[in-house]
Amino acid sequence: QQQHRRPESDSVPSHVNVESGTGSWANCSSPKESTWEERKHHLTRWENHRDSAYTSISCTNIHYRIPGRSLHDIKFSEQTMVIGVLSGASGEGPHRRRNIRSTWASGRSNVLFVVAGPWSQIEEEYAKHGDLLWLDMDEIYLTEISHLTFKTESFFSILYERVVSKSESVQYLFKTDDDSYVALEKLYHVLLKGNWGDDGLDYWGKCMA
Repeated sequence: QQQHRRPESDSVPSHVNVESGTGSWANCSSPKESTWEERKHHLTRWENHRDSAYTSISCTNIHYRIPGRSLHDIKFSEQTMVIGVLSGASGEGPHRRRNIRSTWASGRSNVLFVVAGPWSQIEEEYAKHGDLLWLDMDEIYLTEISHLTFKTESFFSILYERVVSKSESVQYLFKTDDDSYVALEKLYHVLLKGNWGDDGLDYWGKCMA
């Protein structure tokens, strides 16, 4: 797997908006508060980006970037759901994202693409569309060391912490892949109109044993 190097020339923006880390630290050796404070005050030039923040998945610190303006728009919209689409930074990824933006996600501000890999491969797209959640890790799909779990859990953790827990309208987070077509109206109907009882849903999907 090719490693990507961070450019030494990456400049530090004048305004840095780095929010607190997210994720469960219950079984980690270091408490969330002290670990995050240490990282926040020792950010590298690479990490000191206005959209940079951290989450923790399985005691692993993950540096990520997500457009603040997109989070704000979703948080204060009337959307009831945020959809995370796992996608690759390169290969078929860009082509599939273009197709999704022009079909089932056209005109939707609540669809985010979760990508990893070199920042240089998605930097322009990130700035242009404002719909990428970028994780600062390599794209690895080998079963034993796959990062797919990190991508999925990061999406849920980050969006719950920064949107769902602070929004009056967003109720659900839905994960899919970039080779899927999502019939949004049917999905909304099933989740929002279904008879799920007084407690609603904690998890909905297909479980494979």
